[in-house]
Order: sequence, then C-alpha cells, then structure tokens
Amino acid sequence: WFQIELTRGSAIINGFRLKRKINNKLKSYKIICTDDFNKPIELWTTLFEIDEKNENEHQLLDIYEFKQPSPPTKFIRLVQTGKTWKNELFLSFFHFDIFGTYF
Repeated sequence: WFQIELTRGSAIINGFRLKRKINNKLKSYKIICTDDFNKPIELWTTLFEIDEKNENEHQLLDIYEFKQPSPPTKFIRLVQTGKTWKNELFLSFFHFDIFGTYF
C-alpha cells in the first residue's frame, strides 16, 4: 500500500486522480481512509474500489469522484488488492492526487 498522512490538519476528500504505469498496470485496488491510525484496518472507511475485468476498462490517467465525501480524515491509503495485469504483486504508479477540503 501507499499512504498519505496529513500531519497538520484533516481533510474531507471527494475524489482522486491516478496515473498508472503501462508496463505493470494496477488491476485491482481500493482507496481507504481514517482519522485514527491505530484503528484496525477493517474499520477504515473504503471510499473507492476497482477490480478490473477488462484491461482497458479504465484509462492510464483517470479522475474519479467518490459517491459521497469522506469523513474528516488524516490518513489515506491506496491499497493494492490483487495482482497487476502482468500477474505480479507490485504496486507501481506515476501520480496519485487527492481532491477535497483541507482544514
């Protein structure tokens, strides 16, 4: 997984932009968040989840909006939930941007 920690405040996030690598493209992943790092991972909020059935289901660079904004959060993770399209457990991407309100 890849984690962002907001060290000087919290955010309500409502979307993200991800640019995947073409040579080892992510196939299944999720975006999760929490306000308390010590919470068990199963209690973190799942904001978005992808499990591609077709390699061209999503663009290499795509912008996603969540169905509903996150609760106030301090930790955001991009978690690989399965193998890549090359059948490897290898988390690799070019850009990961979060959109929302920081306070």
